[in-house]
Amino acid sequence: MDWLLILGLGFLVYGVWFWFQRNKPSSPLLHDDSLHKLYRTLQTLKEDIKHSEANSAVGQTADNRMMLSYIFQDQQLETDTIFIHNISLAIPNKAIKSLGWDLVAQKQLTHFIINALNIQDRLSVHTTDKAILSINFIFPTTSDHTSFLDRSLPNMDNIDLLKEPRAQFEIHTLETPTDEDLTVQPEERGLSAP
Repeated sequence: MDWLLILGLGFLVYGVWFWFQRNKPSSPLLHDDSLHKLYRTLQTLKEDIKHSEANSAVGQTADNRMMLSYIFQDQQLETDTIFIHNISLAIPNKAIKSLGWDLVAQKQLTHFIINALNIQDRLSVHTTDKAILSINFIFPTTSDHTSFLDRSLPNMDNIDLLKEPRAQFEIHTLETPTDEDLTVQPEERGLSAP
């Protein structure tokens, strides 16, 4: 009878292990510790821009898996000025497979970032065939832009609320030229040489 108990416990342990493996995110970038590091990096970049005259900031997550850049610029449209903000996430090309850098992971990271920044609309998201994800959002007035810059990201222990999908967006893939594309002569592309 003891062997039945040992066999039953073995199946129970295997079942628990299988359940955890099945329910954990496929990308290590989506594990809670990585998301905490991403949040702290966003918090630091936001504070850097808030307290400086610069319109850009760059930083890496504490685990050096991801580099973030944050930049904003203004555009004059007739009598109005709009502000375009961009947050780009980049990972090393050689880590695309090991970090599970696919559209599912990118969509979840986008939800996390826009929830952390409390942005729900006027956004567009692009990815490239290289390891870059670009999140753009627009502020239609100077006061919206200033209000966003002045707002700090609070310290957060529980990041579960930031994982929930709240905004609607599509991730558009931008094709980047290959080395072969760059070596094609202008005449071969249907262009005249300068």
